[in-house]
Amino acid sequence: MSEPMRSVRFREEREADWRELDRLVTLVERRGLRRLTPTDAERLPRLHRAALSALSVARNVSSDRSTLDYLEALCARSWAVLYTPRQPIWPTIRGFFARTFPLAVWQERRVMALTLTLFTLATLGGWYAVAQDPSTFYQLVPQGLAADRGPHATTESLAEVLYDVTDDVGFLGSFAMELWANNTKVAILGFFLGIGFGLPTLYLAYANGMMLGAFFGLYASRGLGWDLFAWIMPHGVPELGALVLASGAGFMLAQGLLFPGRRPRLEALRERGRKAGLIMLGVCVMLVLAAVIEGFIRQLVADYVVRMLMIALQLAFWGWYLGLHGRALAAEESELASGGRGGATSSGGAA
Repeated sequence: MSEPMRSVRFREEREADWRELDRLVTLVERRGLRRLTPTDAERLPRLHRAALSALSVARNVSSDRSTLDYLEALCARSWAVLYTPRQPIWPTIRGFFARTFPLAVWQERRVMALTLTLFTLATLGGWYAVAQDPSTFYQLVPQGLAADRGPHATTESLAEVLYDVTDDVGFLGSFAMELWANNTKVAILGFFLGIGFGLPTLYLAYANGMMLGAFFGLYASRGLGWDLFAWIMPHGVPELGALVLASGAGFMLAQGLLFPGRRPRLEALRERGRKAGLIMLGVCVMLVLAAVIEGFIRQLVADYVVRMLMIALQLAFWGWYLGLHGRALAAEESELASGGRGGATSSGGAA
């Protein structure tokens, strides 16, 4: 019998089992192992072993390339659903926010502290510039963002913006989505621009800080500095915190490029980028929270005291979560690592 005929017969004799295995694997991939019937759950490993055996034979009998490719892909998929642990999504999400995110931020606290310092200095610089020359406001703040707020505006109109409230739920929802989309775009831009050796990220952090400072300089000159603080910071705590973390993540990419140490540059970039990516996942959630506060709560609450209370509570929470909690997690990991090294040393000594 010729090789092509033998290959065709080989496939015809086994193709029904392969199709059945493909059906079961697809079902598990879409809906999980629990959705299999007891009969199917029993057949799945048996069909997987048969497919592995067929793949081995197919390689020996020189089957056509398409058959080999199909079997290799099918065996890889069936192996994955049988032997790869499938952790439920909620424990994974809970583990990320309870441990992975705060630990990553704490471990990169020096980069984040430097980013926060740069942003704060830029904010103070914008404040000082506008306090010295109010016309500087127009150089620091784009017209679209400034709208009717500027040195030309009356104190009454500036104050009206701070204490204007609405209960139009439809408007608030679309406003919150727009805020989230815009802030997320800025954060992701600051992160990815880190690939430019950190210089574009540095400029973006500088520009945002100067704009914020320009607004504070303007409002403070009218005696509304603390009113603006109470208006901005309920959402500003998570929003500005997220932007600082995103810029810090961008600087982590730059760090991998500029200071790879003894590792190849791409390997250092990949390692730094992996941890920076974890931080960016948390940043996106922080921006969702900021958008909800800015789009809904701030537009519904005009009381100065309530706003200041919200700021205090958030500062306390984020300080604990990313600071004290992150430090405790790092200490726990360090203790476990030390225990592991100590155990290895003791075993070596005993040996």
